Amino acid sequence: MSRVWIFLDESGTVDFDSQVSPYFAFGSATLSDRHDDVYAAFMRARTTRTGLENGFHCYNDSRDTKAALFGEMKNLDIRYASTFMAKARAYSYVQKRPKIWLYKYTLFTHLQKLIPTVSAPGDDVRVIAAHISMGAKREAVIAAVDDVCQQFSRTRDVTPHIWKSPTSAGLQISDYALWATQRSLLSGRPCDEYDKIIKPREIFTQFPWGKV
Repeated sequence: MSRVWIFLDESGTVDFDSQVSPYFAFGSATLSDRHDDVYAAFMRARTTRTGLENGFHCYNDSRDTKAALFGEMKNLDIRYASTFMAKARAYSYVQKRPKIWLYKYTLFTHLQKLIPTVSAPGDDVRVIAAHISMGAKREAVIAAVDDVCQQFSRTRDVTPHIWKSPTSAGLQISDYALWATQRSLLSGRPCDEYDKIIKPREIFTQFPWGKV
């Protein structure tokens, strides 16, 4: 039996407003049980940043900070995957569902393909989702992650967690990987971080509702 760690980050708004964000997406970074090198790389990158207190978040980080973390990521044994749900292509009856439905369905769709690929029956799978701010819906998010993980528990020991991104190198790396993947997708232009670091280690990028 092996232990597998799946760190998950999301992108886009949890609604069906395609003008704000055309996709709602989950991206993941999958690590083996022994991933001390990831945390060591995280510390090396952190020490290059003066006055950095709250960890990394790619969208807000400076160009130098991005270079520091991507520079470490290119040498790490991490597997990446992403799932993009094109909001405008959802059926009208689906678009009327509560926000938490889109979050939960995208998470399930992502893990349904990922877990059988990165683990074997009997494995111990730790699923760590990034904390998401949904106000009073916090308990609904926790319940959604727990329920999705339980659906895979017949063949694997799947344990759900929700952590704040600044506390985890794995979550910050999944955030960086999803940023690069989405940038490549939406810009239509080459993205070095995606082409050279993420894509060679990519398990899949899927579009269950097609592209926009």
